[in-house]
Amino acid sequence: MEVRNCRICGNLFNYVMGAQHCPLCKANLDKVFEQVKEFLYENKGATIAQVCQNIDVSKRQIEQWVREERLTFATAEGSGVTCKRCAKPIMSGTYCESCKTRVIGNLNSAYKTPNVVVKETPNYASRAKMRFLENQNKGDK
Repeated sequence: MEVRNCRICGNLFNYVMGAQHCPLCKANLDKVFEQVKEFLYENKGATIAQVCQNIDVSKRQIEQWVREERLTFATAEGSGVTCKRCAKPIMSGTYCESCKTRVIGNLNSAYKTPNVVVKETPNYASRAKMRFLENQNKGDK
């Protein structure tokens, strides 16, 4: 196992994968996440600034949860997060819907294989026979 320092508290912990937080800090982040989620559920039109004022959480952490699609805001302007491609405000994720469809279309067109005509190969199974090569050096023994 790999040992790393927690990015929040600096303590050493056994790192397996994912976020580089110790188990204690991860548990605290999960509690804060639940508080933010409940606050957004009760206050549908809330913005990131309002969430930060009412709950002790950084704007950067909320933006990360929005980008991971763990949080969704009621309005795109309230989230404060913009599309990475066109900078249009989005409610959740990394790209707006139009950019998502463009990126998916580009990936699909790059993935498509060209139309290739495949010739039929003759069936050699019916003519399959075992053949032996004769030892040409019989007299050398």
